[in-house]
Amino acid sequence: MALSGKDGAVIVDGTELGEITEWNIDEDVDLEETPVFGDEVITHTETLKSASGSLSGYWDADDLDELAPGTTINNLELDINENYGVSAEAIVASRSVTNVVDGTAEMDIDFEFQEEPTWDTTE
Repeated sequence: MALSGKDGAVIVDGTELGEITEWNIDEDVDLEETPVFGDEVITHTETLKSASGSLSGYWDADDLDELAPGTTINNLELDINENYGVSAEAIVASRSVTNVVDGTAEMDIDFEFQEEPTWDTTE
């Protein structure tokens, strides 16, 4: 089922950031090749998992301290809508602010989850 992003939200330690217009998350797992003598196909074993993502939106001076590089976010919640979302502890990896003369100042935040994200699906 496709969902509209218009009901999404980004919540940092209980505070909703109102100026975020987009977020994404990437989940990965390292795969180790585990072939043995006589195998005709390379097999793999799951090892370490990782997850990272980014937030984009309009610049807001109130969020600068909360989203400074190196800041630990005890609970980062990325909501698709009121029923679906993902959350975990995260650390801010980088922050970029862009301003153009005829536009609106924007910021991009990259983060790394510090634990396996939990997907919430409550209906």
